[in-house]
Amino acid sequence: MIQRIQSVYLLMAILFNVGMAFLPIFSLNEPDLNLRVYAFTQSLTDVSGASVTKPAPWPILFSISLAIIATIIVIFMYKDRKKQIRLCYSIYILQVLIIFLALVWITTNLQIPLPEVISKAHPLSLIFPVVSMWWIFMAQRAIKKDEDLVRSVDRIR
Repeated sequence: MIQRIQSVYLLMAILFNVGMAFLPIFSLNEPDLNLRVYAFTQSLTDVSGASVTKPAPWPILFSISLAIIATIIVIFMYKDRKKQIRLCYSIYILQVLIIFLALVWITTNLQIPLPEVISKAHPLSLIFPVVSMWWIFMAQRAIKKDEDLVRSVDRIR
């Protein structure tokens, strides 16, 4: 149900995932090259000012989309709290996978060493999955409280 506090927490997680999809994951501003990698596209501008836009790396886009869809599903699974909790664990894994895929894709496809990638990555786009994980943790805790409350009421009967 939407009026439960865990639904609000899950909506916040969705907002952070959507925000991450529209923020640049990585940008490289060199005198001869300007590169920005988003979840949906990557744009490359060279010295002459010619801009090339390519589709995004599909694993990152797929992971972000799957995390958003899974979080929406968790909101509407309010009748089965045990499945909600298990699905929250899988969303944790997805969030870590998003960060991992972004770092691995940038280091392998762009041939940039990992320390340089971490120093030039946009902090918001890599912090958003962590913040989203925190909101999912809060929702999972509230779902667990609901489950404990229902179990305690069942024992009284």
